[in-house]
Amino acid sequence: MKLNNHIKSTAPRILITNQETLSLRKGYAALTRDYGYEIDFCPLVRTKFIPIHIFRTYKTKIGEYDAIVLTSKMILEAFFRFANECKISFPNNIRYFLGHERLASALQEFVNPHKRRIISGKRQIEDIFPVMHKYKACHFLFPCSQTGNHSIRNFFSKGKFRYAELPLYKHEVGTAVELDQKHYDIIVFFSPVAVNAFHQLYPNYDFQGTQVAAFGERSIQAVKKLKWPLQIIAPLDGIPSMQRALELYCQQQTDSIEMPKVLAF
Repeated sequence: MKLNNHIKSTAPRILITNQETLSLRKGYAALTRDYGYEIDFCPLVRTKFIPIHIFRTYKTKIGEYDAIVLTSKMILEAFFRFANECKISFPNNIRYFLGHERLASALQEFVNPHKRRIISGKRQIEDIFPVMHKYKACHFLFPCSQTGNHSIRNFFSKGKFRYAELPLYKHEVGTAVELDQKHYDIIVFFSPVAVNAFHQLYPNYDFQGTQVAAFGERSIQAVKKLKWPLQIIAPLDGIPSMQRALELYCQQQTDSIEMPKVLAF
């Protein structure tokens, strides 16, 4: 389906390719209040979690691991939600390797490990690969999607780590819907899955006059691979969230202030 994105509305518009939630709507409210942007939400993929009875079959095995790798807040929350429902407790000697620094506060909502047992990447899990070599004696558990994570899998395999993947969910591409026939000034992606889903659902989308925003290194690389007009990225030093990156971009458009930019080529 080709979307006509040349029919401009009066107000500039942003498309967030995530499911709308109250917290997300509140988080982006400043873009509407301060800069007059209209915000649309359109989830491109559905996340389908494994049934709880499948997770219960892992219960006795989880205790065999003394290191857990958690790469996103969704995975972290799903893993501990399943664990709590199955009444699985975690000893204090477990080490947690987190994909980025902001996951530490989310982790502490479920467990309270010593700070020295939490090792976080600054922006992505690859940031701490060199450090993880110091813990090769650990037995790693990696909760992930059913397709896994090729970067982590290759790292563990090449380094001869003891590890196991724990598939918690899979992504399913949604059905193509007629996005509003008005122009989108910015389209925001938070995962390479969403990038590829958009390309699959709307292969003829014309990005003329549209800027792309991407969160996370894998999303950035997925956008670059498709040669879309990448203009806004996060996280960066001093710009930890997409919300902040968009605010700075909108401010730049109105005040001509400087902000970090990345071009696709």
